[in-house]
Amino acid sequence: MYNISEISKETGLTKHTLRYYEKIELLAIKKDEKGHRIYKQTDIGALTFIKCLTKTGMALDQIKEMSRLALVNPEENAERILDLLQMHKEKILLDLKESKESLKMIEAKIEVALNL
Repeated sequence: MYNISEISKETGLTKHTLRYYEKIELLAIKKDEKGHRIYKQTDIGALTFIKCLTKTGMALDQIKEMSRLALVNPEENAERILDLLQMHKEKILLDLKESKESLKMIEAKIEVALNL
């Protein structure tokens, strides 16, 4: 069992972020009789999963759906999980294409500035 300070250190997520995830029901955390959050080892796995998806730029509502689907009968939900991942992949590829175009434009502007 972990408290919020320990889980924050373990996951690298701020206490504010952890409370926010609980508030938006991304993660359900039990509390003790004093109202202190009690995190379990399985919560570390869930938070690592959430953190990884967040790093990819996936929206929290999609992460919430992915988490719910993965926790409740992942075999039955495999098709929807795959759909969400493929949609996110397409978004990343589009963002990457736009970033490459922006980079080319910036490089051209740098070249012009160097030749002034």
